[in-house]
Amino acid sequence: MKFRMTTNRKNHALRGFFCYTIFIMEAEQTLSLGKIGQSKPKKKSAGGLIIKILFLLILFAVLVTVAVIAVLCSEKYQFKSVTVFGTTTFSADDIVAFTHEYWDKNHFKSIKQSSTILFSKDDFESELKKQFPVISVAYVTLPEPDKLEIHIQERKPNVTWCFADDTCGFVNEQGILYAKAPKFSEGVYVTFQSQLNDPSYKKFGTVVLEPAIMNRFTELFLRLETNEIGLSKIMFYEDGDVGFSIDKLFGVYTNNSSRLLGTFGQDDEVFVRDMITGLSNDAFKRQFIANPKDLDYIDMRFPGKIFYKFISNQKPVENTAEIIE
Repeated sequence: MKFRMTTNRKNHALRGFFCYTIFIMEAEQTLSLGKIGQSKPKKKSAGGLIIKILFLLILFAVLVTVAVIAVLCSEKYQFKSVTVFGTTTFSADDIVAFTHEYWDKNHFKSIKQSSTILFSKDDFESELKKQFPVISVAYVTLPEPDKLEIHIQERKPNVTWCFADDTCGFVNEQGILYAKAPKFSEGVYVTFQSQLNDPSYKKFGTVVLEPAIMNRFTELFLRLETNEIGLSKIMFYEDGDVGFSIDKLFGVYTNNSSRLLGTFGQDDEVFVRDMITGLSNDAFKRQFIANPKDLDYIDMRFPGKIFYKFISNQKPVENTAEIIE
C-alpha cells in the first residue's frame, strides 16, 4: 500500500521547516548580538597599583614628619635656663648670652637649636671654646631635661698684653695672645704694654711676644719690685728702649706716667744693682717724698749713670756718686 501525502500535509510540513529554520537563525543572531554588545572585563593595571602605594607612602611620611616637627618644637622639649660655673677672668653673663644666641639658631628651617632632643653636647662645647678662647675645658651637664649647666676651666695666663688703645689680652707661655683680658684694679699678672696702634682683636692666635723675651722681662720685673718700688707694667718702644711704669715708690703713689727707663740690650744684673743703689740716694728720696706726683722718670739707659727728672725741674739731675762699678 503506497502512502501518498496530500497537498495540505505537504504545505504544513514546508511551513514547519521554514519556521524552524527562521527560529534557528534568529536565535543565532540574538546570541551573536548579545556577545557583541557585552563589555569585556578589564584587567587590573600594575602601574596604577604602584602609584597608589607610593601615594600612601608619601602621605604617611608627611604625617610622620609633621608629627616629629611638632614634638621637636614643643615647649616641653625646649631648654628654659642655663647656669655657668668656673669663670674668673670674665663674666659668666657673656656665656649665658652666647648660649641663648646659640639656642635661637635653627637646625633646620623651623627647628631651633634649643630643642633638648637634638642638642649635641660636643657641638656646643666646641662652639663655646671657639667663641671664648680663654676656656681650656668646657663640660656641659643637664641636671634637668630643660636646664643646662656649663662648667668651665680657664686657661692659665702667663702675662697680659696691652695695646696703645688700652685694649688688653691674655698671653700664654708660648707668647700667643688668645683672649681679651679685663682691666684689673691691681696687678694680677705682669703686663706688657705695646706702643703699636694695632687693636688686640686682630692679633688673637698670633705670637705677640717671643717666649724668651717674655720670660726675661717678666723675671726682671719681679726682681725690680721690692719694698721700695712697685711697678705696674713693662713698655717696649720702637727705638729699643724699655720702660717700667712706677706705681709706688718708698710706699707712696706716684703719678700715672712715672717711668723707670732702660734698654733692650742692657745687662739686667747691672740694671738691678744700679737701681737699688740709685734709690738709696738721700737727696732723691727727700725730693720725691716732698712731692711724689712730681716725678717724671728715672733714667738708667746709660751704664754707670742714673738720671732722674721731676716735672718742676727744667733739666734732669744726674746722680752717679753712689753707683758701684
